[in-house]
Amino acid sequence: MTLREIERRLRRARLSYGHGTHEAREEATWLFTSVKSPARRKALLDRRIRERIPLAYLLIMFASGQHAPSTAARVVIWLWGAAMTAAAVCGEAIWRNRLRLERILEEQSAEPRS
Repeated sequence: MTLREIERRLRRARLSYGHGTHEAREEATWLFTSVKSPARRKALLDRRIRERIPLAYLLIMFASGQHAPSTAARVVIWLWGAAMTAAAVCGEAIWRNRLRLERILEEQSAEPRS
């Protein structure tokens, strides 16, 4: 399967991108250069189109041989959730301490500079 054939199939499938690629050509190139075996390449492409699993997850599963798509997706969702929780906690701490922070900033701006 050539690079152009892979790209053509990806375009026809009307997939969503965004896990390291932005369009069919980039994803086709990534798949073509990452997997040397034509049979494995075709199998990954078929699965990408059929199950709509992002290529990044498929390549991780292919490389490790042990991660199921749900596991990879859970890891990404967990990391995103952890980041959002941290942002919410920091935001809440700033909001709760806003008066104290305003006083500190006012004191710093009132100090004469050398």
